[in-house]
Amino acid sequence: EVKRLKVDHCDSIEEQRQVHESFFAHFPPASATALRTRAEKTFKALTLAQALGVDLQEAQKLREGNETLEMTVGRLLADRTAQVVLEAVEKEGRRVTDREVLSVLRLWMFKKNETRQNVLPE
Repeated sequence: EVKRLKVDHCDSIEEQRQVHESFFAHFPPASATALRTRAEKTFKALTLAQALGVDLQEAQKLREGNETLEMTVGRLLADRTAQVVLEAVEKEGRRVTDREVLSVLRLWMFKKNETRQNVLPE
């Protein structure tokens, strides 16, 4: 039986990190490193979600396919940024600038596609 580490009782992400670190101490170094990497990605997504006021339960429901929670939160941020840009464009009666498009694309989390051989860098 696999038991999951529960950190619901923690008030902050920093407290969750401390709980995870004490948990990782019980694993061999190679396994602990892999677990630590995954936990860091989760903490990154949590921090981003908190900054945006995104409900993580809602973000989980919006996930598609093999998307990570971090990708979903990043895409929600990009979507919200694009919405703000479009509202400003309409209000000011102007066109979307290249800089605005680039800022949204930089926020979007793209999944690496290793199966399409025709688009791999040479």
